[in-house]
Amino acid sequence: MPDEQSVCPSCGEPVEVGALTCPHCGINIQTGESYETQVKRAKGGRGPRGRIARHLGFGVTLAFALVVLGGFIYQQRVVTVMRDAPLKYADYIQRLENVDALAAQGKSADAKREGEALIHDLVQMDKSIVVELAPTTDQLGKQERPKSIRWAEKRLLQNLVKKTEFALSRLPQQK
Repeated sequence: MPDEQSVCPSCGEPVEVGALTCPHCGINIQTGESYETQVKRAKGGRGPRGRIARHLGFGVTLAFALVVLGGFIYQQRVVTVMRDAPLKYADYIQRLENVDALAAQGKSADAKREGEALIHDLVQMDKSIVVELAPTTDQLGKQERPKSIRWAEKRLLQNLVKKTEFALSRLPQQK
């Protein structure tokens, strides 16, 4: 039985029936892909667009990683500030407890004097903390918002002032 042959759709040379590629031009007879296309696909098809996409993907990944890292560092700083706050402000907290103790002992004048001195010291400490503001735009329009971690410290001091003022407001009024 003679070998059956067909014609290559690309170069027109005779090829055996059932052959996958043309021995003359290298085209895949079933898919019509050239040898060069097959090599590029095997290597990953990285032409200029592939390179750009790879670089763009790397840039997006790097940007995302930097944002995550920045958020992590910021959170660690907040945790450190809030963890150290009781140590840093222990004296103020002790003085506030002393105001309550003096009031419980009926020493209203001493409690008032100590409370007013504590408020003065807390306000001075609050004024010494500088918080940078950053312009932001949201649904309410342009605003200035704190961008410093020290904002948490200021809020803690302001809270202590309010607690001291409340303790003083409960003292009996002197005549």
